[in-house]
Amino acid sequence: MGQNSSSDSMANLEIDKKRLKQLQHRFLELNDQRKSLLEQNLNERESNFLELIPFLFHINHPTLPGYVGSQTPCGVANYEVSRATLQLAKKYARSLDYSPRAVRQIQIDAIYLMGSAGSIAHSSHSDLDIWVCCRKELNQEQRQLLRDKRDAIHKWAKNQSIDTSIYLVDENDILDSSAENEQQTIKSGLLLDEFYRTQIHLAGRYLLWWLVPPEQRADYAKFASKLIDERHVQRDEWIDFGPVKHIEIEEFLSNALWYINKALESPYKTALKLVLMESYLSQYPNVQPLSNDYKQFVYDLMDNATVVDSYLLMHRKVEEYLILNNQTDRLEFVRRCLYQKINERVIKQGNQLKETRKIIENLVDEWHWNVQKRKLFDNKANWDINQIGNEKRLYIKQLITSFRTIGQFIKQHELFYKKYKMQLLTLSRKISANLELTQGKIERVNINFVPQMVDKHLSLVRQTKARDLELWSFYDRAISHQETYSAEPVYQCGSLLELLVWAKVNGLLSEGTAVQYRDSKQQLQYDELEHLIQELLANDYSKKKVGDEVYQSPPVVNEISCFINVAQDKLTNIAKQGMHIITNKNDPFCYGTDCYNLIETIDLYYVNSWGEQFVIHFKGDTSLSEAAIALLELIERQDKEPLLKFFNFSSMRSAEIINRVKGLYRQLISCYQEKQGAITKYVFRLGIKYCVVEKQGERFVVHQFNDEEKLSELLINQFNDYQLIQLDPRCFTDPVIQIALYKSSRGSHTLIVNPHIGYKNSYCFIDQHGGLVYGFFSHHDIHENVNELFKCLKNSCHDYDPDLTYIHTLNKDQSLSRYEKVNQGESSSLGLTITVESKDDSSESEKQHLIVQAKGKEFRFDRRAPDLSLQFKRWLDRAFEASFDDIYIEKLNLHIPQELLTEAKVLLERNTIFRELTEQSQ
Repeated sequence: MGQNSSSDSMANLEIDKKRLKQLQHRFLELNDQRKSLLEQNLNERESNFLELIPFLFHINHPTLPGYVGSQTPCGVANYEVSRATLQLAKKYARSLDYSPRAVRQIQIDAIYLMGSAGSIAHSSHSDLDIWVCCRKELNQEQRQLLRDKRDAIHKWAKNQSIDTSIYLVDENDILDSSAENEQQTIKSGLLLDEFYRTQIHLAGRYLLWWLVPPEQRADYAKFASKLIDERHVQRDEWIDFGPVKHIEIEEFLSNALWYINKALESPYKTALKLVLMESYLSQYPNVQPLSNDYKQFVYDLMDNATVVDSYLLMHRKVEEYLILNNQTDRLEFVRRCLYQKINERVIKQGNQLKETRKIIENLVDEWHWNVQKRKLFDNKANWDINQIGNEKRLYIKQLITSFRTIGQFIKQHELFYKKYKMQLLTLSRKISANLELTQGKIERVNINFVPQMVDKHLSLVRQTKARDLELWSFYDRAISHQETYSAEPVYQCGSLLELLVWAKVNGLLSEGTAVQYRDSKQQLQYDELEHLIQELLANDYSKKKVGDEVYQSPPVVNEISCFINVAQDKLTNIAKQGMHIITNKNDPFCYGTDCYNLIETIDLYYVNSWGEQFVIHFKGDTSLSEAAIALLELIERQDKEPLLKFFNFSSMRSAEIINRVKGLYRQLISCYQEKQGAITKYVFRLGIKYCVVEKQGERFVVHQFNDEEKLSELLINQFNDYQLIQLDPRCFTDPVIQIALYKSSRGSHTLIVNPHIGYKNSYCFIDQHGGLVYGFFSHHDIHENVNELFKCLKNSCHDYDPDLTYIHTLNKDQSLSRYEKVNQGESSSLGLTITVESKDDSSESEKQHLIVQAKGKEFRFDRRAPDLSLQFKRWLDRAFEASFDDIYIEKLNLHIPQELLTEAKVLLERNTIFRELTEQSQ
């Protein structure tokens, strides 16, 4: 019933021919105004290109650009070649002899320009999007010939430095999937909407869409047929792409996500279009496309800049949406984007763009911008980094709000969320990589807000703010010594390398930059600074583009540069104090007789697969070990081991320092990669401290100890599994430890004795769990010492098996000799049984007593007594007339469950108690 009613209504509708003529004239008048604005914005090459485009598709001539064969479809409907066009064509084809009669076929319906061309937003960076509307009857072979011609013309235009995209469309299909710049996700609804509101007619048939009134949108096809059937228009003078039909929500979503992606590269270019998608989604399902607004304005005979200019039309829609939602900050950014796009051409061409200048004046008055604000934006090419930073903050708010709004809309629809879940994750990661600030990450402030910043004279200043606080300050101009106390730095941090990387990333440091520096410590030399800058400029990661597919996986680091002691040199400091070190102890980790640690700072510089750049700065005596932990944790997070590069430009001993750090880090990485699953401890020495790196759960930790006793406690501490200990080769001078580690194995005990370590015999014992004890025997009689050691183990550990113990002595050439069977007979020394008793004390922390027994006699000692050794000596003399040389510990009773008591724990406690009682090492 509704359909018949509509048909009757259409049959009874009378079409005013005079009105049709007025509308056609009105649209053509607007077309001419857009053409006029376009011509002002084009350079000579672009203008000539657009003049020639219809002619190039009108005929096939071997000497004209784009010729691929005489059978290529050609002939533009209703196109008449002007004399000016022929003269221009003959510049490229001198032998051209054109005759209108030569065109016997009409296979091109029309040629249109669309997009920002012909609007105030057209700039020197804008491309020219051209629609070549071919006949829908063309077969596949003809279409391929036409595509070949299109590609040849595109290549010719590119050689002329003309940025253009040419799309082959017809009345049935406006999507040209073969076009180079075509979006993969684009649909026909929004594309047709943009075409209708931005198109400029260049040649051929006019759009029948012009003549279908807005109120007939629902009956578009019937009204169009009526126009043709009743001969109100001639069919061969018009082309019809149909109405902008109901646009599915998925099309808005896919376009919005595409614009978010694009916004990260071109913040100004896509800002309006992105918010336009937001406004459409806010109206869904009752969306009023902009092309309908444009047509309504024309039918209402409205005559203002908004009607003429497609970009202003879009801006008004976006402006209305943001005002209604009270988002004034975002509106400010959108206005700035529009102003920047308009003003670029005006500044370059001045009075040539009178109409554009008039539009700008009207907009600025409407926005209530003052003179200072306009001057700020007019001088945008010379903005400093702080002004760019302010712009970026507005940009981030705009983009994040858009992303969240669109993301929330998608999450409300389960079907769409499943489809776009991966794309949302990819975009989230991309936004995070480009905009989020995390520890050590270098911020890229200038994200295409201004052109490449010009070379400047820069200043770097090191200032000591407190005893342990040093800051490097960056100034984007030459600065005097006096100014360093008052001028505000552009950037400030604790690392010179971070400062230089930040300057490079943000375009402030290049080959032509003049750099001056002031160093309060007077340790930075010009040669070092020059080497640093050259190394950073040689690896310009900022120019590498990151594909979207990379964000589908966690970031990976392929290369890490380790910069050691940037602007630091401990030996220089020592020399300034009037001291010079002459030594053969040249280990940079333990240099000279005073054991100086020469590593003062470590900077790890790397770029991950997401394009994020990091400088992680470590300083002080712990810098080497802390950087080691950071490296191990970074490598643990990925499958691929990164390439490590090492640099040191500050010291005369740079080669030794690099090799030492490189060797340590390589061993550490190898240790945890090759022995995964084992509880591995790596031991090295820094200055007077011992460092132990181990993995606890998912984390790496480093322990530091000032003495070997505390180190020993950690080396016997296991977590219910066999531990593997690895030593830095230069950690201990006594080779017995390294050799014992090499000979040890799970489930057995290893004892290596070194009788060549001075006046005492050293030994290293490793138990079945990998617990390590290093010590010295009290006598020169190795046989007696070994017997006493094993007697203590057997008496103290109920499950100790001497047959699982492998004993060797170390020869001078570091070869091993097998030790004979241990004789567990009686010893000539006095054997002591010692019980360690713990007792809670309400006034103090836990108290410990030592209960010493021998030959039926017993004595109790407070383990923390300051005169413990003296008390014990008097008791020995009184009870047995014995001295320290006459005793050994035969058995230990420790308040530890037997299942947790290891042989190494017993042996270490035996050595500790003996030392406490006798004040000498065993």
